[in-house]
Amino acid sequence: MEEPKALFPSLFYNSPIGITISDVATSRFIMVNNSFLKIFGFEEKEVIGKKTTDLNLIREQIIREENIGEIKKNGRIQEKEILAYKKTGEPIYCLTSIEYIEIENKMASVSTFQDITERRNIETQLTEAKREAEKATLSKNTFLANMSHEIRTPLNAMLGFADLLEATQLNELQKEYLDAIEVSGKNLLTIINDILDFSKIEAGMLSIEQVPFGPQQLIQSVYTMFFKKAQSKNLKLFISLDPELPPLLSGDPIRLNQIMINLIGNAVKFTAKGSVSVDCEVMERINNKVKLRFSVKDTGIGIPREKLATIFDRFTQAENNTTRNYGGTGLGLSIAKRLIELQGGEIFVNSKPGKGSEFYFTVEYTIADGKEYTPVQHSRKKTAGIFKGKKALVVEDNLLNQKLALTLLKNEGFDAEVAENGQIAVDLLKEKTYDIILMDLQMPVLDGYEATRKIRREVKSTIPIIAMTANAMAGEQERCMDTGMDDYITKPFKAASLLNILFKFLNTGKDVSPENTKQTGQPGEKITDLSYLKEFSGDTDSFVKEMLEVFLEQNPIDLEFLEKAIANDNYDGMKAIAHSLQTSLGFIGFSESLINCLKESEILATEKRNPVTIKTNLEIISAACRKAQQELKEELKKME
Repeated sequence: MEEPKALFPSLFYNSPIGITISDVATSRFIMVNNSFLKIFGFEEKEVIGKKTTDLNLIREQIIREENIGEIKKNGRIQEKEILAYKKTGEPIYCLTSIEYIEIENKMASVSTFQDITERRNIETQLTEAKREAEKATLSKNTFLANMSHEIRTPLNAMLGFADLLEATQLNELQKEYLDAIEVSGKNLLTIINDILDFSKIEAGMLSIEQVPFGPQQLIQSVYTMFFKKAQSKNLKLFISLDPELPPLLSGDPIRLNQIMINLIGNAVKFTAKGSVSVDCEVMERINNKVKLRFSVKDTGIGIPREKLATIFDRFTQAENNTTRNYGGTGLGLSIAKRLIELQGGEIFVNSKPGKGSEFYFTVEYTIADGKEYTPVQHSRKKTAGIFKGKKALVVEDNLLNQKLALTLLKNEGFDAEVAENGQIAVDLLKEKTYDIILMDLQMPVLDGYEATRKIRREVKSTIPIIAMTANAMAGEQERCMDTGMDDYITKPFKAASLLNILFKFLNTGKDVSPENTKQTGQPGEKITDLSYLKEFSGDTDSFVKEMLEVFLEQNPIDLEFLEKAIANDNYDGMKAIAHSLQTSLGFIGFSESLINCLKESEILATEKRNPVTIKTNLEIISAACRKAQQELKEELKKME
């Protein structure tokens, strides 16, 4: 075998990497290998005895200075990307390194060169492709936002007028037609929401929250939602909950609710006879973590085996005629799968054609402390004329939406008028005053954002401005608040949702304070509603009685703490009690508007702003709680 030194010339000249050896004292090339000559297009005789600068290999002075500086500092250059030039003057990118060695008592530098021009070009192309992709994503989101606005705007009018029409005298045929309009409108809204949800997920704009919620209540509410639909198809709808299921979990109840609605909705839709079963089972419980298995099983049409692998793909349905026969976008299962995976879970399916399907998924939650239940949402009662004497300005360019808003506001007693764009609104506010402004966002001449800025900066008005928008894209609410608006409602909206906001911002001057109303309804009505507790317990008196006793024991303590916090301007205390009361007042049936008062107070106390509003809200809550205590004491007497 040859000595290692004897192998050096062969290794040097045949290396796939360009290598040069230079005299440190003169910076002239002593040896160069074949790969170096091939990279730069020189012949050996043109290089030996020359300097890098003689060959114009590196032209930029700054690069040469950087190299010298690095050598002086570190004694070497390791894997540095430089711009070099071939003999022809063609620029190339090289990855180079320089090391120092001693040859025959003289210092020499060994430099290596790798041509990375192709790799660099690919990286540049990828960067440009990424930029174009981001630009396309922005265009897509803008398109979706515009389409959301364009579709939701007429849909808002359609559903809004249907809502108003429902409150009038109708014969059976008219009611049937109206129901068909509402069902069609809601189906269209579901399709729009599916597309927007999927877009948010793909763009990474959908986040998972961690908030306390009651799993039993959530599943029961979804069950109740589909009970009538199942009954109308003569289907049996079963629900089974593990007795070990914790009463309170921390996670994202909105996303769980969305998943369950999707799976149960599909099961009911694709089942003509038989049953749909919903199960929730505790798989494992370790410390404060619990892994749950949710299952939705039906006796419906089933899914062919060859389709199971793609059933969760977007825009995919088991059969080509599924959309025609049953409706839908083909996005529901894909969205459900992505939402489950965002929470660290998995979803599976078992199915046989003609025998039915079972979709089941697992998600891990944190067990929350306490024995509280989440607030219950109730329907609102008619409040006609309650805002009599109040003035409202509707800033809206769509004729149907103008008419809808004016009809709703006038029914509630408002003196309302319309501005067809933001500039007209600004001009009106320089001459008139209003109690509240409902502001559309996309309008000609001056949009809602710029109009709000002018109202705040030029007119110096502090009138509450409520954004009304058909754009449901992520970040829209934050943008509205940053512009100077006070609240936000997405079209299409129910009358009750808008009225919630109106009650929050307006003092009507009437006896409609929450302690005298239920659901901001008629004066003198009860403030509590025990229907949720009764429904949740299966109308078990002992459970209801126990919950009322706990509330009556704890609520006076909470109120004492609250009143001290208000008296001492203790924002942290006000924030804490506003948060904790939301759950306890929810399960005894406090109205949505009162719960919203607490939510608003919690936010304001966190930000330490609008102290008058915080105190006013919490004083209303305090008075309402005292009335609730009296009502619940009377309920307990009846149960003895």
